[in-house]
Amino acid sequence: MSGSTRSDPVSKLLQLFAVREIADRTANKKPLVIVNLVSPGLCTTDLTRSTTGTESVVMNIMQKLVA
Repeated sequence: MSGSTRSDPVSKLLQLFAVREIADRTANKKPLVIVNLVSPGLCTTDLTRSTTGTESVVMNIMQKLVA
């Protein structure tokens, strides 16, 4: 695993914790604040365009099931 791949789950978790804390701190305050977090999991891209054989079939099935 590369460094960025290893840190992706950690950074997403930290973002989630931060947004939850902001939401808790702003709950029942005036003016009303809506806090959103955009954190895509599996999305459709061309990153797997060069896969072939079993790998390609498995990736296509996983995309259909999860994405």
